[in-house]
Amino acid sequence: SSGKEGIETWMKTLGQHNISDWMIVLVETYDFRKSNKLIPRTTVLDKIRSDFCSKHADRCLSVINPLRSESRSAGSWRGLLVNFRLLLLIAYDRALLRFEEIIREQREKRNQPGWSFCQYFLLQEELAFVLEMLGVYEEALVQYDELDALFTQFVLNSNLGVHW
Repeated sequence: SSGKEGIETWMKTLGQHNISDWMIVLVETYDFRKSNKLIPRTTVLDKIRSDFCSKHADRCLSVINPLRSESRSAGSWRGLLVNFRLLLLIAYDRALLRFEEIIREQREKRNQPGWSFCQYFLLQEELAFVLEMLGVYEEALVQYDELDALFTQFVLNSNLGVHW
């Protein structure tokens, strides 16, 4: 089916760009008059979950079209927002951890020839800006304190002066 092929193509594109954070949202329109409760059927959502979300069931959600069933759709949309917020925080946390690891690797190279305090400063300052935007001001200040300490150490230990 074209929907399945579209999702497969999209997932391959994400993989080619090393994007590991994604979510599939299915907007369902229920017709409660036609539903037969005696014969259990595999739903579209079940098929999508089995084909694409076997390891990440929380990344496949359905919401109810509000034009068809307002009362039931409000809860499904709330669930989407809660899950979206959670996945967004997880993705952001993963990105911050990667960024902190890059900064840590650069800091460990500080005694190697060619190490640039300016480049390191820009990396750590960018992390401080991100933390500031998140409202984690104490953590942002810690980044500046670490920069201050490293710069002081760099100046004191340098016999030839600072290499900008």
